Amino acid sequence: MSKSFSIIPGDAKLAKMDRDLSFYACSNANPKTLLKEQIRSFNGTGSLSGWFAFSSEKITAARSYFDRLLEKLLVEGSDSCFISWAHLRIWTPV
Repeated sequence: MSKSFSIIPGDAKLAKMDRDLSFYACSNANPKTLLKEQIRSFNGTGSLSGWFAFSSEKITAARSYFDRLLEKLLVEGSDSCFISWAHLRIWTPV
């Protein structure tokens, strides 16, 4: 397993990628999660608001995990930037 992790690919790597960065409006006659008005709003503004992906309990658990992870990294002499690749290291539960 490679220990290198690039948060943002460099210009050379991006230039080699076949990417289409155009906006395509969503079309769904029978949405199951969002309301049709929410889809229309997203197509107009490019964002959703007032919609929660996780329960407060899951957010609290995730925040607690990352707080413990950050504390462990700080003790090791790292900083918060290391969280973006910390998952590549072998960790004991924090």
